[in-house]
Formats: sequence, structure tokens, C-alpha cells
Amino acid sequence: MKIDGSLPKDQRILAAAEIIFSMYGYEKATLDQIIALADVGKGTVYKYFGNKEQLFYKLVIDRNNNFVNNLRLAVAGAENLEQKLLAYFKEMVTFIMRIVRCGRLFALKCLAQAILVV
Repeated sequence: MKIDGSLPKDQRILAAAEIIFSMYGYEKATLDQIIALADVGKGTVYKYFGNKEQLFYKLVIDRNNNFVNNLRLAVAGAENLEQKLLAYFKEMVTFIMRIVRCGRLFALKCLAQAILVV
């Protein structure tokens, strides 16, 4: 696995965190693993995110925002309630299938939060 070195450092850290948290889960993932994959210094992670918990929540919030925006866009194009519900559930299934395919354990938290937001 390799992260695109041309990405800004904060984006490399988030991309690496997504991979590491997905592979090991929150408890077993370490900042050292994320730092190595992102190819940044330890101080850089602390500068942008403070600690592992804040990094995790930033990642969840970012992914949640994308999901909620996709839901809103899907529903916005529908003309009636039936089409809105169909678009909503189609986007939900797409999101869930992506979770299953990628093994993103933390994404279930995104889904739970998104249901409360929408």
C-alpha cells in the first residue's frame, strides 16, 4: 500500500488513517502505522489532528459529510415521495456495499450518524 505523495500532508494522513483503521480497527491501529503509511513525521500528525481520537473523528466526520451530501443530491433530483425514497435507499445500499467491499469498520458509525442527521 502506498499513499500518493503529492497530496497535502493532512490528506495523506487521513488517507492512511482510513486504511489503517479499516485494517486493524480503532483499538489496534497505532499512530506509528498511520505515520509510516502517510510518510510524515509524528509532529505533523499532532499539528493537524492532536491525537488518534481526534484524527479518527475527523475521518468519520469527513466521510459522513460526503455520504450525507450524496443522500441529499440523490433525493433532490426526485419529483415525488416514492422517487425520493427510492433514491434515498439506493444511495444507502451503494454506501453499505462500499463498506462491505472495503471492510471499513468505522463507516458503520458514519452510517448511524448519517441516519440521525438526515
